[in-house]
Amino acid sequence: MRRCTLLNSEKISNKRYFYPMKSIRRILAAFALLAVAFQAVGSFLSWAQRQDDAPADAWIDEDEFEDA
Repeated sequence: MRRCTLLNSEKISNKRYFYPMKSIRRILAAFALLAVAFQAVGSFLSWAQRQDDAPADAWIDEDEFEDA
């Protein structure tokens, strides 16, 4: 009886129905990964632009300040 259930489950897993579902899941995962990557790049570029716009608080060595 156990062998019959294994054969039936193998038949179900080998049906053509599951192949498009795998493809759809992989395509959706790729789009999700791309969306997260674009969000990360956009966030980094936004942060970099804010750093450029902010005034630079540079540490000046006192010896260098006296020489200038």
